[in-house]
Amino acid sequence: MNHLERWLTYFSQQTTDDELEAMAMADPMIQEALSAEGAFMLDPVLLSAYDAEEDERRDRVARETYVRKKTMEEVVVKMLRAKQPIELIAEVSEFPSEKVLEIRKRYNI
Repeated sequence: MNHLERWLTYFSQQTTDDELEAMAMADPMIQEALSAEGAFMLDPVLLSAYDAEEDERRDRVARETYVRKKTMEEVVVKMLRAKQPIELIAEVSEFPSEKVLEIRKRYNI
């Protein structure tokens, strides 16, 4: 296993602890990464800060996704009011036709 393959294996979810140990013995950089990871996991302050940052990132992604969908729903409503074909609206919005029809029903268009 070359250096790159060891790093790819290190980051793989399928890598077992035994495999990580074997790689650490073969590669001092992997050993250092495992040591740093272990220290990080045992530090409640760092772990708490990481968790808070991850929560914020997930919240931001959720907000951005909601805004994109809401904005696209507004585009769908405008296109429905302009009497555009459902197929065209579905293509432009990347919503399934069923979703476009559900929006049309919800807005009584």
